[in-house]
Amino acid sequence: MTAPALVLHHYDFSNYSEKVRLTLGLKGLAWHAVTIPAWAPKPDYTPLTAGYRRTPALQIGADVYCDTALICALLDERVPAPALWPVSAGERALGEALVYWAEHALFRPLALYITGLHARRFPPEFHADRARLHGKPTPVIEAVEAAAGRYWPQVLPGLERLERLLGDGRRWVLGEAVSLADFALYEAPWFLETIGGSAALPAALTATRDWVARVAAIGHGRP
Repeated sequence: MTAPALVLHHYDFSNYSEKVRLTLGLKGLAWHAVTIPAWAPKPDYTPLTAGYRRTPALQIGADVYCDTALICALLDERVPAPALWPVSAGERALGEALVYWAEHALFRPLALYITGLHARRFPPEFHADRARLHGKPTPVIEAVEAAAGRYWPQVLPGLERLERLLGDGRRWVLGEAVSLADFALYEAPWFLETIGGSAALPAALTATRDWVARVAAIGHGRP
């Protein structure tokens, strides 16, 4: 019997989807894509996920897996090599801490910065959806734009910290082998370069720029 196909329900500028796409690339996997809306309503997606509204979800036959930590762990279990954590237990613990920092302390203010910088490129439904997700009232567009200036000073030190980490000549975040920590840390510069428009990764961050190119070269497998 043919194994059921991998179907990723995602949209192109989702940072968490990019982490999964890179995992699929590292594993050399073939997969199918279903593009879902970037904001509510998601009339076909939420019934499939039993109400889960975040992106992405991975479907394998009748099974649907939500949350990127679960999805990446599942793919690592199904295709053990190359491993997502080819490191010692202690190095993995450090890597998992970096994943959390990357997706919360670094990416969150970056997303708010980009949203503010290009607030009028996003429809009102997008702003209302993201505010609702965080339990806040829908903001006025001028307030979203004004917030951009507050967030870049929070983002830049994080990017500079990543530059210092990579600046000792290491090829990957945890050393000689790529890991899930690389994919999580990649989300911020990828997002900045993908939809940042006039914003871009500072030219002075040369080690980070070289590392970004290495991560991007892994690709997305065979969509």
